[in-house]
Amino acid sequence: MEFDPRLLLHGQQYIELYQPIQSNGSFQVKTSIAGLHDKGKAAILEIETLCYDRESGQPIFMNRSTIYFRGAGGFSKCPQSPFSYSKDPTKQAPVVRIPKSEPFAVFEDGTLPSQ
Repeated sequence: MEFDPRLLLHGQQYIELYQPIQSNGSFQVKTSIAGLHDKGKAAILEIETLCYDRESGQPIFMNRSTIYFRGAGGFSKCPQSPFSYSKDPTKQAPVVRIPKSEPFAVFEDGTLPSQ
């Protein structure tokens, strides 16, 4: 995937703690791609990092971050069904079909020039 690093944005950060983090000990960290989504003009990459206690093999925490790549989307073979991969099938993004009809309601709001 080609992208301009100046257009990269940090999307979100998420952490799950499974047990207290000790001040001593040895840990093993495994990082994997948890998701990749084509958003047309952008791509979203989810990176998952799992930290384990080296001796017991017990998980300590899971950290997931999302990176938003502006200008790197549009790599799907079929624009009507954009590519979306998630490591967890229950979190797979559904394909959204935009209706061709007029909207039922429209709400417009603006910001003040001082903002």
